[in-house]
Amino acid sequence: MSKPLAADYLVFAFFLLGPFVEWLWLWPRHVRAIAAGARGARAAYYWATIATEWIFTLYVLALWAVFGRPWDNLYLGGSPLFRLGSGLAFALAVIIFFWYQHRTILARPQLIERVRQEMSFADPLSPHTDAERYHFWCVAITAGICEEILYRGFLFSFLRTWSGLTGAIVISSIVFGWGHIYLGYRQAPRTALVGLFLAVLVVLTKSLWPAILIHAAMDFSSGELGFAVCRKS
Repeated sequence: MSKPLAADYLVFAFFLLGPFVEWLWLWPRHVRAIAAGARGARAAYYWATIATEWIFTLYVLALWAVFGRPWDNLYLGGSPLFRLGSGLAFALAVIIFFWYQHRTILARPQLIERVRQEMSFADPLSPHTDAERYHFWCVAITAGICEEILYRGFLFSFLRTWSGLTGAIVISSIVFGWGHIYLGYRQAPRTALVGLFLAVLVVLTKSLWPAILIHAAMDFSSGELGFAVCRKS
């Protein structure tokens, strides 16, 4: 990536300041709306999230197009066939694992109760109705595409200019965890570890596509588990 412009720092400010707004205002407001039984609260939150992520993602893609930057810097350019193929095969294996995990949990009542307890922090986010479930699918797809472009694409490229490869991997993962602080202090480090795993995968495959598939599948699986647990309560 060439020397960052003021437009790049605007996106970087979003990574640092956006989680504050989410954590201290938007998420508590959403939780209160859910507790009050506000109709359509989850769907409204889903679509606000979708709109925000796509706005910043399209802004980043526009920066690359307008300034003629190499798409390889976003890991959206060409990737060696073997690396890409291996990454996609690994992503497929992860998706199959999520599917098997889902079936295993739903077949064992004791596991369902454990999942209900472990996912209680995300109850305001988990879909509870069929309509919310379909909306959440859009959230999962959006998160897979947009968050990988933003965190493992733009942010990684932005940080690499200043901190090198290793620094970009570590710092982008920490920022990814920070971006999910609204879910609680305990979830931020766990999310950072997920970010670290995805960052390493992107570097090894030289492509965002395997990470996009895994990220979307991970969020989709979480939503489906939350929905299933809710239905069985």
